[in-house]
Amino acid sequence: MKVVDNRECHLCDILRYGVGQPYRSLFPKSDLKTEVIAESENFVAILDIGPVIEGYVLVFTRVHEVAFSEITEHAVQELEHFINYLAKALKTAYSVTPQVFEHGSTGLATARGCCVEHAHLHIVPFGGQLLPVPDISQFRQIEGLQELLTASDSSDYLYLRDSEGCHWIWETNSAPQQYFRRLLSRAVCEDLWNWQDYILLHHATNTRVKLLKAREKLLPLLVK
Repeated sequence: MKVVDNRECHLCDILRYGVGQPYRSLFPKSDLKTEVIAESENFVAILDIGPVIEGYVLVFTRVHEVAFSEITEHAVQELEHFINYLAKALKTAYSVTPQVFEHGSTGLATARGCCVEHAHLHIVPFGGQLLPVPDISQFRQIEGLQELLTASDSSDYLYLRDSEGCHWIWETNSAPQQYFRRLLSRAVCEDLWNWQDYILLHHATNTRVKLLKAREKLLPLLVK
């Protein structure tokens, strides 16, 4: 396994110290040793620091890759198992089949739709229609996560596993920043799609409440 060496990455910060700076800003007096709620050999799960809805989970690689299209075929099998493990807990906690999405980045200067260029998937307990009809025509259906390994290395891609278990991909450099978060925010009538806005002082209380409630619901379900 490669050594994590990106000193400016929020997610790498969590791997080194257990708790990243954004979390420390929201919980300055917390005695929490780690943000991690579940982990496997190559992947880690945390609660998103800017949850559009309660129970919003991020899964990211232990190695600093820019997208899941860069992981190995063997790791894809592990990732599928890990996602399903987390999704089962979320479904139990929130009574809805979660959706999974990624804005995969090339790391190129022309492709900045993903605001954190460390491979991470979003798992959200939302069962409604996420993709608007005009946009879904840009996506093509794929068999599963393994097909991300064949994504173009010259463009970003958008990946979605919807609430029906169907997998979709759109290879593009033209999607808005944080595309899926924008769609989710619109669907739940929450206008703070930019996760960085959530750590501003006037939103901190609501964010802390969402994180603490999610930990209370999920941690008992994730203890092996």
